[in-house]
Order: sequence, then C-alpha cells, then structure tokens
Amino acid sequence: MLFDADSKKITGPVDFDLASISHPAEDLLAEAVLTGGCDGVDVTSLSDEREALLTARAFDMAARNRGLLRPSNVPDVCAMGMLVQLLEQLAPSKLTRERFLKRKTADEIAVARQSAREALEKTLAELM
Repeated sequence: MLFDADSKKITGPVDFDLASISHPAEDLLAEAVLTGGCDGVDVTSLSDEREALLTARAFDMAARNRGLLRPSNVPDVCAMGMLVQLLEQLAPSKLTRERFLKRKTADEIAVARQSAREALEKTLAELM
C-alpha cells in the first residue's frame, strides 16, 4: 500500500504480482485499456510516438471521467517506481529468463551480468 507520511493516511493499494513486476502506473494504464477507457481510438496507421500520446490522452480522459487520481498525482508513486527498478536490478529479467539466455553466447551473458552488476552497485551507492 502507499502511505502518505504527511497526512498519515493510506493513499492507495499496490498489487505486486511477483510473476510480473512493473511500474504501478502500468497497471492503471492496462486497466483503462481493459475496461474500455481507450475505445474508439484507431491507432493502426499512426507512428509509435503518436500512438503513445493518444493512448496516454485516452487514459487521462478515462481516469478523469471515473474520478481516479493520475499516477503522477499519487503520493510516493516515484518511490514505488524506484523499488521496481531496484527489484529489476536485483534479478534482471534478461538474466533470469531461460528463453533469453538460450539465445545468447557465454560472452554476451558475461557482458550482461557485468552491466547488471554495475547498475546495481550504482543504485545502491545512490541509496546510501
């Protein structure tokens, strides 16, 4: 759950499905799409950037219409994003998925491990 230290109130639940750890805002966007919040938007002929913009606008409109807080307005959502980033660095998806590892050479895996280690060390140093 998200807890606002200033108001001493719970500001929202956070559901962590350990099979798929992602930024909390991604769940909100997926929910908007699954509940029809983005109906009527034809993005088949649009560039990726325009598609992303239209999806974001549709999500924003659906959230406003339903009285939801936008992810950027949820206190501590950035802290949750940092937690997700730390979890990804502790167990990088590129190094924990067998299908990915089967396609890589031993040298490529070693480079990925070193890169992951450096990223984790940097993050941990920033937390201190």
